[in-house]
Amino acid sequence: GIKRHNYSVNVAQPIFDISRFAAWKRADATADLADANFLLSQQKLVQDVSKSWFTVIFSRKQLATLQQEVKAYEIQLEKAKRAMQIGDGTQLDVDEAAASFDRSRAEMISAENELNHANIDFNRLTGLAADEIKETNMQCLFHPVKRSLKETVARSKQKNLNIVAALHRLEESKSDV
Repeated sequence: GIKRHNYSVNVAQPIFDISRFAAWKRADATADLADANFLLSQQKLVQDVSKSWFTVIFSRKQLATLQQEVKAYEIQLEKAKRAMQIGDGTQLDVDEAAASFDRSRAEMISAENELNHANIDFNRLTGLAADEIKETNMQCLFHPVKRSLKETVARSKQKNLNIVAALHRLEESKSDV
C-alpha cells in the first residue's frame, strides 16, 4: 500500500501590531524626554556654577569695601580719642566712633563668612579652588540681536527645555491612548 503522510505548519505573523507600535512610540517619547531632562540638568548646573562664580566675585568686592570702611572708622576713632585727650572732643564722640568701628568690624566678619561659604559652594560645584578665580573685565561679550516679539516667542518655544520636555511628555501620553 500507499502510505500518506500529511504535515502542515501554520505560522501567523501579523502585518501590523498596534500595541507594539504604541510601545515603540512610547519608548521613543520616553527617550526624547530623558534627553530633554538631561539637557535641563546641564542647564541648571551651568546656572548654579555661574551664580556661584558671581557670588564669589561679589563677596570679594564686598569684603574689600568693608575692609576699607573698617580702616576709615578706625582712623575716625583714633581722631576722636586724640581730640578727647587734648580737650577738643567729648566722650560721646569717642563712643559714637567706637560704635561705628565695632559695627563695621561685625559687618566685615559677616562678609568674610559669606566669602568662605561662596568659596565652598564654588568648590563643591566645580572641584576648583575659588581662589583661582580671576576678576577680569566684567563687560558683557554677548550683544543681543533685536528680534520681533513674534520671533522671540517662536524661538522660546523651540529652545526652552521645559517646553521641549512637556511636549515629549505629551507625545508619551498620546502613545498610551
